[in-house]
Amino acid sequence: IIVVPERTQFPDTNEFYSTLLHEMAHSTAPDGRLNRNRDNYAREELVAELSSVVNGALLGVSSLPSKDNIRYIKGWQERITSDKNFLKSTIFDVGRVVNFTEDRLGLSFKNTIGKDLTQEYKQDKTIKL
Repeated sequence: IIVVPERTQFPDTNEFYSTLLHEMAHSTAPDGRLNRNRDNYAREELVAELSSVVNGALLGVSSLPSKDNIRYIKGWQERITSDKNFLKSTIFDVGRVVNFTEDRLGLSFKNTIGKDLTQEYKQDKTIKL
């Protein structure tokens, strides 16, 4: 179960769904799902944040990364430029998260781009991965 604050506690719908998608990305890490090494907390946060941005863009939830997303990613700039495997492995994990999410939720991102998901969330507040 993924728990986030009520939609009304967010300034807008995009921030709500960005947070939900971020938490969904974390839920894919444990054994039996994608088996990511969660010992590196900061890297796991980057995977979750980038996955949220990609899934959000694919679902039409947010057209641009937020200021928080940009600040977060800028914090990784030195590591990204100094270790070519770091970016490659991070992007690989982001792709796995996006594919897993699409598969488990039975979504076809091609058919959901631009779709307003607000009504669907109001109908069923439980999302099972």
